[in-house]
Amino acid sequence: MNSSARSRFAGKTVLITGGASGIGAQTARDFAAEGAAVVLFDTQGDAVDRVADEIRGAGGKAVSYTVDVTSVAEIEANVDTAFAAVGEVDLLVQCAGILRDALLKDVTEAQWETVMGVNAKGILFTAQAVVRRWLAAAAAAPEPTAAAYPDRRIVTVSSLAADGQAGQTCYAASKAAIVAMTKSWAKELGRYNIRSHVVMPALIETPMVRELLEKDGAKWRKAFEELMPFGFGKPSYISDAIRFLCSDEFYFANGEVLRVNGGKLTSA
Repeated sequence: MNSSARSRFAGKTVLITGGASGIGAQTARDFAAEGAAVVLFDTQGDAVDRVADEIRGAGGKAVSYTVDVTSVAEIEANVDTAFAAVGEVDLLVQCAGILRDALLKDVTEAQWETVMGVNAKGILFTAQAVVRRWLAAAAAAPEPTAAAYPDRRIVTVSSLAADGQAGQTCYAASKAAIVAMTKSWAKELGRYNIRSHVVMPALIETPMVRELLEKDGAKWRKAFEELMPFGFGKPSYISDAIRFLCSDEFYFANGEVLRVNGGKLTSA
């Protein structure tokens, strides 16, 4: 990696939810390698601490917090603590998410509430907690134009399942909600130079997805292989997309949805 790439996010601080594993952990490592200070949230305390330790061991800057994003009180308290610790957050990347698959006839109230609690409620209220602080700073130092405010970005990980997927009513609904919320935030917050984008990945082989693929003698792996022209994705592919949306190269845009589709051009 050349020196300019290593310093692409120098002086920036990024808060990443779901930072203990999978896409979130990979994105944290990659941001740190490009000069960003990293704040990690995850409900898996030991695992997220290990990711932060790894980043610091490689010479990067990272702090980690154990946070249940279904609790608004926990989100608020830990965002307060994080801002106090790092001084400012420039980028919010939301990777937290869970799967609870079921056919419509089998969906339970508990499954719905659990999935929406993490994948929709958690996304909403984490963004709210960070944005409130950004808006307070904007109110304290008003600028004549949007571009005069500091460059802030929110990038949230949705899924191609938002288009609809058999057996994933709860998950698909939660991921579609992310797209709708993001487009609303783009229209609401752009005047303060706060841009909001979505990444919609195809199937990425994270620990959460791997557990699904290996169920029932790996029958799901075989089934999905037929739908993925480019094979299963790596977390690094989504990290690359996230960092592009946060970069100067993607400055002149807001409210965009980036489909990282693995060559999958039709829904199944």
